Amino acid sequence: MRYKRWVIGLTSLILVAGVLGFLPANCQAQSYSFDWFTGTSGNLVTGNYNIAVGLNTGNSVTGDDNLAWGIGSGNNVDGNRNRASGYASGNYIDGNRNTSYGYET
Repeated sequence: MRYKRWVIGLTSLILVAGVLGFLPANCQAQSYSFDWFTGTSGNLVTGNYNIAVGLNTGNSVTGDDNLAWGIGSGNNVDGNRNRASGYASGNYIDGNRNTSYGYET
């Protein structure tokens, strides 16, 4: 019985390590933050509970509970509970509980 639990535990550890190994190179989970980027530059995420997603762009997020995503643009978010999304444009947010959308502006 002990042997069976040991094998199950080791197998689970190997599976988790394998899944984490296939994540994008700059995907970092720190303090419950998620940072995913594909393209020419990366995201800078500092704080807790943040999500930054970039496609051919980089987002800069500082604070807690922020969401920033950009396609062909970069968002600069500094504060808490902000939402920024951009398509071919960039948003700059400094404060709390703001929402900003940009579309080719």
